[in-house]
Order: sequence, then structure tokens, then C-alpha cells
Amino acid sequence: MGELVPMWNSGIQQMSDKVAGDGGFIPACQDAFDRITEATKNYRDELDAMAQVAGVDLLSVRMGVDDLVFSFENLIMDNDELLGRMFEELTTIQSLRM
Repeated sequence: MGELVPMWNSGIQQMSDKVAGDGGFIPACQDAFDRITEATKNYRDELDAMAQVAGVDLLSVRMGVDDLVFSFENLIMDNDELLGRMFEELTTIQSLRM
């Protein structure tokens, strides 16, 4: 392979070896996913412990944020409607002035 691709024995080979890992590509990916799953579980457990010490229900916080986002969406739609009505009124007033 080194004769076909001169850089093979340097950067490309090193990258290939890193991706392949011990035992090949699938075990390397499985190991990475297992580590991600474990880190996520640890993070969740730490958040739960922190919430318990603080006496805060994170689900209620999330629901409050979700409600707030919904309220803002409604406010934006109401403002858009109000601006549309104001533009119609302005157009009517301008037509009366002429």
C-alpha cells in the first residue's frame, strides 16, 4: 500500500490504526458507545443527587421552562397579529389623508 499511496505509512496509516483500535472497528465503536453511556448515566446520577440536596424537582423546573417557552411563542404570535392590525390601521389612515 505504501507504494501506491506514499503517505500511507505516515498520517493515513496512523489514522487507520486509531480507527481500527484493538480488535477492529466494531469493538472500538462499541467501547466508545459504552463509555458515552456510562458518562451519561454518571451525569444523570450526579444531577439527581444535586437536585436532592438542593431540594429541587428538576422535572418541575423543566416543565416550568417548557411552559415559559410556550408562553413566549404565544406572545410572539399575538404581537405578530397586533402588528398586522396596526399596519392595516396605518394603511387606512394614510388612505384617508390623501
